[in-house]
Amino acid sequence: KYNADITVIPNAWNDHVHIMADLSARRKRKFPKMVYRGAKAHQRDVFEVYKTVNNHLRKFDWYLYGDIPISLDVHFNHVPWQPLHPYFNDLAAQAPDFLFVPLANTPFNRAKSNIAWIEATVLAGAVVIAPDYLPEFDRPGILRYGIGEKNNLHKVFARALEMTHEQKMSMVELSQRFILDNLRMSQWNEE
Repeated sequence: KYNADITVIPNAWNDHVHIMADLSARRKRKFPKMVYRGAKAHQRDVFEVYKTVNNHLRKFDWYLYGDIPISLDVHFNHVPWQPLHPYFNDLAAQAPDFLFVPLANTPFNRAKSNIAWIEATVLAGAVVIAPDYLPEFDRPGILRYGIGEKNNLHKVFARALEMTHEQKMSMVELSQRFILDNLRMSQWNEE
């Protein structure tokens, strides 16, 4: 009745469709470009880090993709929700330095995958800033921050601001190498 030969694969980069971000043209910016992408369902996630984010809004060039779950105190660049492939193309064109993944420690979020890291690394060549409680984000080239009582997001943002262009590119290269070696869709299709 059912096929016994079933394999569950991890999220992977569809290397048949998307090319890996080219880091060679990257240049240092006056204000590092930070991307957040999400929906209104992330209101609690963003609210948990609101104070820290608000204190750092003027230090980064922020691009918020999708829905804005809460009000922020300063101007930011808003990119309205769009279909998947135009979003991918726009993210690649923006070539941000960082992609921020705020996720409160909830049962739903504990089931999250690392797809934001794959998107950021492959399409945008960006360093990901993600919470440290999720094993899915225990990958090379990710800046991890604690939440709740271990909240050190302020220090992680400060570290991001202090990073040289070369340090950022080195982190992205580590992520890209891991994805090339372990998470290519063509690799899974061959097996």
